[in-house]
Amino acid sequence: MKKTIAAISTSILLLAASSNAFASGSIPTDVDRSQFPQKVEFGIDTSLENTPQSKSFSTMATGESILIRAFSDYIPGSTIPVWEYSATGITDPKSILYVASVTTSLFHDNDLIGQSNQAIGLAGFDAEVEYLAESAIEGYWEAFSNHTITNGSDFFTAWTVDSENY
Repeated sequence: MKKTIAAISTSILLLAASSNAFASGSIPTDVDRSQFPQKVEFGIDTSLENTPQSKSFSTMATGESILIRAFSDYIPGSTIPVWEYSATGITDPKSILYVASVTTSLFHDNDLIGQSNQAIGLAGFDAEVEYLAESAIEGYWEAFSNHTITNGSDFFTAWTVDSENY
């Protein structure tokens, strides 16, 4: 039991050290975000044969962007509603061998409103981060996230977006 715990602790330290390889977490503002899905699945080909019929996929992690709008208040002295916009990014590793990372940002009509700090999930724990903003202005809102996953030797990154015209 002590050897197992020591091995897991050592692998966590190695994976934590490899997390320095993660992208800076900076969200680009000049990309066409409409080309990205709301959810992604990271995985590896686990098949022993190299034919299309024998391909087998093993999920390493999933990533998702979530945009939520909720009523907050009214502008003082008026009936104009103020809305709270929540951009959430989640990277969910499927094994304690993986380190996950996520950074998310909130856009309104293609203008960057703000960006979260980077969240890191060690030893199979989710990386989840949220950016909040309030606004009375309607329009096209986007939650845009950068997800990364590594197992110490392999490094994968992907983008997701959730959008709505309110």
